[in-house]
Amino acid sequence: IDHAGHGNDPVGHLHDILAYDEAVAAALAWAEADGTTLVVGTADHETGGMTLGRDGVYAWDPQPLLDATMSQEAIGAAIAAGADPVETFETGLAMDLEDGVEDAIRGLTESQDQGALRQLLVDLISKPAGIGWTTGGHTAADVDLYAWGPGAAMFTGQLSNDEVGRRLFRVLGLTPPSAE
Repeated sequence: IDHAGHGNDPVGHLHDILAYDEAVAAALAWAEADGTTLVVGTADHETGGMTLGRDGVYAWDPQPLLDATMSQEAIGAAIAAGADPVETFETGLAMDLEDGVEDAIRGLTESQDQGALRQLLVDLISKPAGIGWTTGGHTAADVDLYAWGPGAAMFTGQLSNDEVGRRLFRVLGLTPPSAE
């Protein structure tokens, strides 16, 4: 999820989130059957500043992301390996390109302007989905913290990431190392 956030790759981001959701569901099912396991889920930071809604439209449409067959990273790798860039964009994003976009893709590929080609790809899939990005780096946004099972009550409210770690030590009956 972090990697896709850095790349402002909404297709990769969505599929990473769905994979994370599957992993958490499996962990919760196992913990429920076990009865003695605490499951904690969080992140160390938010990346990319993804927003739902953009350009004055306060809605989003996940369908373009679900229709896409390739992430931004996979499209870039295919083009770098010699695949036709226009065909790769169309196939990977599962969309017909508007007039002028094909020429832009070919021109950016020939000039080897990877940054501009990446930004074009980000815009082509993000705009119809209604997704905006504020950065390719980390943000100061709070991240969610979820806990289920014995000791879950220790993981409520707003906690700093180092406090989450200290509480995990306590749940395990361990002493956290001293901060030096």
